[in-house]
Amino acid sequence: MTPDGRFVTFVSSSTDLVAGVTDTNGRRDTFLRDRVLGTTTLLSHLPGQPLVTAMGETRGGFPTADGRFVVLNFAPTGESSPNTWTSLYDRQTGVATLLSHAAGQPDVPANGRSSAVGLSDNGRWMLIQSGSTNLLPGGLALGHENLYLKDTKTGALVLLTGTDGLPGWGTSSPVFPTTFSRDGNTVTFFSQAANLVPG
Repeated sequence: MTPDGRFVTFVSSSTDLVAGVTDTNGRRDTFLRDRVLGTTTLLSHLPGQPLVTAMGETRGGFPTADGRFVVLNFAPTGESSPNTWTSLYDRQTGVATLLSHAAGQPDVPANGRSSAVGLSDNGRWMLIQSGSTNLLPGGLALGHENLYLKDTKTGALVLLTGTDGLPGWGTSSPVFPTTFSRDGNTVTFFSQAANLVPG
């Protein structure tokens, strides 16, 4: 929900929330409710077809402060999907951009489970949790759940939880985020990994 309470995002498998929608997946989809206008909009739709649900399931999303951008986390076959990915939906253009993609391949999802776990108020900075090993050029050793910071404007991606002093190496244990500041400058997380800090 946006800070002013106007826009609320939610997931549902209902087929009658928006008039004229064709449900092609039989799974949960993501919607946005405008509490001022009293309208509900399907967000997880096929490209260029705002009334046709996307293939596969979306596992929720959250909006920027002004409600323009919304995170969409896709799970093609539901909770058991071995490969999941995250996109950023622009409500002005109706286009969802894949952000957790294989390095150098903007239209190809990375090879593991990825999901957005934080988004700055202005939509520029996204915190991604992922067990993928090909988000960065050259791959990533120790493919546990790591945290990445994505610049949605430039496309730059930075590994936040790598092995100290070893570029291209992830953590020795999964990492779990706890907070992400609204300006995107600060992240807190917990982990049992022993290779995040020297000594």
